[in-house]
Amino acid sequence: MAKVLKARRGRQNGLNKSQAIRDILAEMGADARPKDVIATLHGKGIEASPALVTNVIARSGLRRRGRKLRRGGILRVRQNAHSDSPSMSALLEAKKLVNQVGSISDAKRALDALAKLL
Repeated sequence: MAKVLKARRGRQNGLNKSQAIRDILAEMGADARPKDVIATLHGKGIEASPALVTNVIARSGLRRRGRKLRRGGILRVRQNAHSDSPSMSALLEAKKLVNQVGSISDAKRALDALAKLL
């Protein structure tokens, strides 16, 4: 007895759903919402789930990914060069100053006196 071949998943009337989604995204632009894409596909007689549309958009590289969470739910944030924290070299220089004057409070007083002079 011959085996009956089933239609491949994802194809309706010989059309690949993912390719249809990519074609519509090319027409509508990269900022198209999945809801709009699904409505347009439905108008053409193609059924697609929101998950499929979202995955095709994500895998096509049209949109930037959001921030990733580290373990414990802490956001990984890249430190900017313009951040308010001092650089390592500045911290080492401050440590040398503290060692020269004896304590952190003496170093603070010396810096306050220097600020008054400037």
